[in-house]
Amino acid sequence: MEQKAEARELNAEENSAFESGMGLVRRTAAELGTPLSLRGEEGDLSVLQHLLDTHVQWPRDDELAIGIGLAFGVVLENTIGLEWIRVTDEYGSETSLRVPGTTLWVHPISMITKRLNKGDEISLRHMLEFLLDRLPQLARKAGPSAD
Repeated sequence: MEQKAEARELNAEENSAFESGMGLVRRTAAELGTPLSLRGEEGDLSVLQHLLDTHVQWPRDDELAIGIGLAFGVVLENTIGLEWIRVTDEYGSETSLRVPGTTLWVHPISMITKRLNKGDEISLRHMLEFLLDRLPQLARKAGPSAD
C-alpha cells in the first residue's frame, strides 16, 4: 500500500520549535564572535559551516545540528525563494521547504543529519550551489501543490 506525503503550514508549536532551534544557532555563532545575519544571507554559510565543522559532535549535538539545518534552510528560503512547511510521510514529519506552488520539497534538516549519520563531509556551499542549479528544472517537473 502506497502512503502519500502531505504538506501543511507550520503550526504554533512547530514555529516555536523553529525559533528555538534558530536561537540556539544564533547564540552559538554570537558566542564565537561570528553572528548570523537576521535575514539568512549567503554570507551566513561560512558561519554555519564553521559551526558544523568545529562544534557539532554527532549525535551528541543533535539540537545544534538541527538548528544549523534550519539556519541553512533560512538561507535557502531567502536565496531561492522557498516557503516553510511541515511534511509528513511514511518516515515521519519534518519542517521543510517548498518551491511555491509545487510539490517539490527540500528538507534542510535531513540534508545535514543524514550526512552526519553517514560520516560524510558536508559542504553547505556545495549544497546551495547544487540546489540553485537543479531546483528550477525539478520545479518544472513537479506537480502543483494542493493548496
